[in-house]
Amino acid sequence: MGRYLIDYGDAALVDAALLISVCWDLLAGAESLEKPGLNFKLNQHLTRSLCGIISENRDIFSTLPKVNVDDVLLSKNLREFDSNFTVKMWGFKSVKDYYSQSSHKGKLCCIKRPTLCVNAADDMFAPVCGYYGNTLPVDEVEESSHVAMIVTSRGGHIGFMEGINTEWVNSCLRIINSDKLRSFPVLVINGVISSVAVNSSTRSTIAATLSHSFGSTFGSLFVSFK
Repeated sequence: MGRYLIDYGDAALVDAALLISVCWDLLAGAESLEKPGLNFKLNQHLTRSLCGIISENRDIFSTLPKVNVDDVLLSKNLREFDSNFTVKMWGFKSVKDYYSQSSHKGKLCCIKRPTLCVNAADDMFAPVCGYYGNTLPVDEVEESSHVAMIVTSRGGHIGFMEGINTEWVNSCLRIINSDKLRSFPVLVINGVISSVAVNSSTRSTIAATLSHSFGSTFGSLFVSFK
């Protein structure tokens, strides 16, 4: 959806959008997933899953002239898988070229539909610290007339669990009074929301986004954490 909004701008055939756990900088995300510990364990798990799909459909992928299935199945991490499969499958020059073209960071100015982005500060796919610094496009959001961003202190990658069986994204969201909206990038709410990038048009942007994304009409910024 993010790439669609970037590529089509004013021609996008949606009224508003909600983007959850976007990996804004794919190269930084790959670096993060190669760190020792849980990050690399998840990296290996995802790589095995992708290789499993290739293996199950080997008869199909073996017919592709640019893809060597044996090389793909030897991939030990996502970067190797992308090098052995994704880059060759879709005609990118290199992994770096693929990650650069597919990343959304640096391109938010192209989004011309009201869009609310939700990320967690502990999302290993979109690190907020490390060699590449903060990979979240906060500065771009501040300059955008169509994009707003909420960054929660916890939530992981598309998790946002409030309990064993409760997911934040699918819960009934709580409205924050409009007087809490400010034209500055940081807003702390009950110690949970750690950053909200906003500008003067945030209220209408978020209201339009939430109205279409959640099926109700709201006049103010809206989050569901307690």
